[in-house]
Amino acid sequence: MDLLGVQGAQFREISIGEALQQAAVTVCLDVMAQDTGKAPIRLRKRTRSPAGHIGSQVMLPEEHPVAALLWLRPNKWMTWPELVEMTVFHLGLVNNAYWIPRKTLGGDVLSLVPILPGRCRKDAWPDQREFCYRVSVAGVVDRVLMDADRDFILFEDEICHFATRRLNGVTGASTLFLAQRTLALNAALQEFQNRLFTRGDMPRGVFELPEGRELTQEQFDRVVDSFKAALRAVREEDAPIVVEGGAKWQRMAMTAMEAGVNESWDRAVSETARMFRIPPYKLQHYANVKYENMDSMAQFYADESLIPRARVIEERLTFALLTEREIMQGLYIEFDREALYITDIKSRTERATKLFEKGIITKNRALEMVGENPAEFGDVYMMPANTFLISTSNEVIVTNQAAKGDGSQPKDETDGDPAAPAADT
Repeated sequence: MDLLGVQGAQFREISIGEALQQAAVTVCLDVMAQDTGKAPIRLRKRTRSPAGHIGSQVMLPEEHPVAALLWLRPNKWMTWPELVEMTVFHLGLVNNAYWIPRKTLGGDVLSLVPILPGRCRKDAWPDQREFCYRVSVAGVVDRVLMDADRDFILFEDEICHFATRRLNGVTGASTLFLAQRTLALNAALQEFQNRLFTRGDMPRGVFELPEGRELTQEQFDRVVDSFKAALRAVREEDAPIVVEGGAKWQRMAMTAMEAGVNESWDRAVSETARMFRIPPYKLQHYANVKYENMDSMAQFYADESLIPRARVIEERLTFALLTEREIMQGLYIEFDREALYITDIKSRTERATKLFEKGIITKNRALEMVGENPAEFGDVYMMPANTFLISTSNEVIVTNQAAKGDGSQPKDETDGDPAAPAADT
């Protein structure tokens, strides 16, 4: 923060434990992690059509070792959805996540092992010419995961460092660090409700005596003792509070209604969702949400929340698992975009149907999008009967039978022919 001209002392990070105790924060992280984990990661290769248009195709496991790794699992303890969910959860919390690629002597990647962000610290190498990562090993779990008994150092080409919001260009700035005021306000609201319900909904207040009336010390002591006993009786037996000396109870604190707890909770959920760029309806918070607006909100959620985090993982994996020569040949790693954008079967089916009816994809591709097996003669495009296909040189490639000639029935060559001889009469 000092590099940005803002004193770091002005920011105090709320602890991860305090943040995760807020239901909205935990749900936001779960939603992001699970939605990203739904999309498979595939090795793809760019292709070029005869006309020069760029496309891509999925590489099969037998075609490349990295494709096989992405097709199977990253390590012997986790599956790909589990690893991706863990990584996105770390990115949402502290905007930093780390993987260690385990490679053979020939450079092929055997497995990918995650590291807790708290176990890894990016630092400058003593000569100040290169960055390194100091990894600490603490406990049996770390020894098993990282296959090490003591702390060690890794360099840039030995680790995958995923980071978003790099304010200093080196590490990601924690969301908890920058949004501590919002999280602190939510925590204060939760603490207020906790105190309110712990007291049995008995707000604080004072006793007022009639004008000119005073209590002796003995009466005062009895009022205090009787009031304590009365409070216990209220909680346990719902008994009324009766005090002596004509004293009246005057409430001083706000009630839950006066404090606007419901409105404050709605605002807290909305602010937390905004902090993680997630539509509130994904948190089962449906205030001011209409069904016709959910598609646009889902599109915004994919564009502004899922895709940016997926791009960070894709780019880092591409340079960590592939050589520069392979990248120049058109190989790259990518999440399945269809799975990130469309999450329900109805939307997926409608999209596949429209693309097939417009002739954009084949029938088998449409079946693949909805999870069905390909048809025997399904590698065909649908074309309306009144459609012409014209090449870039304005040549008609395909036309329909009705469009030939003037669209009428074939003409009889003898009808109206002046050269034809007249019939004998």
